[in-house]
Amino acid sequence: MLDIVVRERLKDILRQYERRERHFEAVVRSKELEVLLARARVEEQKGCADVARRVARASEQQNAALQTELEELQRQELATATKLQQCLQTLGKNSSVDPTPAATRIVRDVLKEHLDLRAQAIEQDENSHTSAEDS
Repeated sequence: MLDIVVRERLKDILRQYERRERHFEAVVRSKELEVLLARARVEEQKGCADVARRVARASEQQNAALQTELEELQRQELATATKLQQCLQTLGKNSSVDPTPAATRIVRDVLKEHLDLRAQAIEQDENSHTSAEDS
């Protein structure tokens, strides 16, 4: 009888030990999964940071190109304004006389050149935006 009680008690202790061992293994596995999840999150954040850096770099390059284009257009605008000012000064010297056809033609040609340059710049800008959107 004592033997049966001892045997049952040993079986009970063995079951408790096995249950604790399974619980310990489950806790260890849970911690391993938490580590894997944390690593995956770190990798995801690295990927997001890389994408953000690439987008920022592309934006900076586009900004630099647009800045260069703006400066070129401002130079063209200044050159055109200077030409017009010279023409108007030439016409102003002879203010008592109507502008000569040659002076009128010069002003018209300068304005036409300026408008053509503007149209080309706008067309190039539209083409670059269209090609950038296609990419």
